[in-house]
Amino acid sequence: MDLPAVSHNGQRTYGEPAVLFMHLHKTGGTTLSKVIDAMYPPHQVFSIQGRRFRESIEDFKSFAPSRRSGYKVVKGHMFFGLHRFIPRPSFYITLLRHPLERIHSLYYWALERPNVPYHKQVAGSGMSMEQFLESGLAPAADNGMVRFLSGCDVDTVPYGRCTDDLLDLAKQNLSEWFPVFGLTEFFDETLILLKRTLGWEKMPFYLRKNVTERKPRRNDHAMRSKAAAECTRLDLPLYEYARERFRSLIAAQGGGFPEEVLRFRELNSR
Repeated sequence: MDLPAVSHNGQRTYGEPAVLFMHLHKTGGTTLSKVIDAMYPPHQVFSIQGRRFRESIEDFKSFAPSRRSGYKVVKGHMFFGLHRFIPRPSFYITLLRHPLERIHSLYYWALERPNVPYHKQVAGSGMSMEQFLESGLAPAADNGMVRFLSGCDVDTVPYGRCTDDLLDLAKQNLSEWFPVFGLTEFFDETLILLKRTLGWEKMPFYLRKNVTERKPRRNDHAMRSKAAAECTRLDLPLYEYARERFRSLIAAQGGGFPEEVLRFRELNSR
C-alpha cells in the first residue's frame, strides 16, 4: 500500500516511504522491533542501539545521503525529527501505553535490570517509585510519550518542565506524521493493523521480549502520588487522544478485521 508522507524537504509526496519506528520505553517496543526484523531484509533496516541511542542517531546522521536513503526502516529509541535526515519520503509508527502502567513498568525495569544505566542508584538505595520519579534519573519517566512525540529531550526541556505547548505539538505530530500506530493494550490488533497498512506479506508472529518479570500489580497508592501525577499530566491526555484515533483506524478497516485478529491470536498462541 502506498502511503502519503512528507519528505525531508517538507513537500507532500507519494510512493514507498521509509518507516521510522519510534520505540517508546516500556510500551512493548522490543517485541514489535523483533517483528519488524522478520518483515524486512536486514540490509534495509537500521537499528538504533538501545543504551546509546543518542550516539547511534548521530552515527546515522553522519552517513552519506545515499546510505541514509537506502534504508526502508529506521527503528529504535528516537525523538521526533529524524525524518529530516532521511533524503526520501518517510513517516513514523509507534506504540503508546497507558501512562500510569508505563511508568510503573519503567520503575520495576530499572529496579530489576542490572544493564539499566541507573539501576544501581534505584536498587542500591532502595528507592520507592515516588523517589524514582522525583529523582530525574530517567527522562523517559517525565511525560515521556509527549517528550518523544514532540521531539524535546531533557537538554531542550529540563526534567519536570514539560508544558501544554509540548502536548499540543505531540498531538499535531501524531496526527500528521503517524498514519498508523498502535496501543500496547491492543497489541494483536496493532500487528494486524500494521500488516494491512504496511503490506506485510508474512504473519507477524511474536514472543514477548524485554518483559519486566517480577513486576507486582500496580501500586495504586504510588500511582496517586504527586510525582506520578506530574509525570503523567500531559501523557494522559495524549493517550486519550491516541485511543480515539486508534479506534478510528480500526473502524476504517471494515469487515473481517475482528475475525482476522482472532485467527492471528489463535495461530500465534501455538
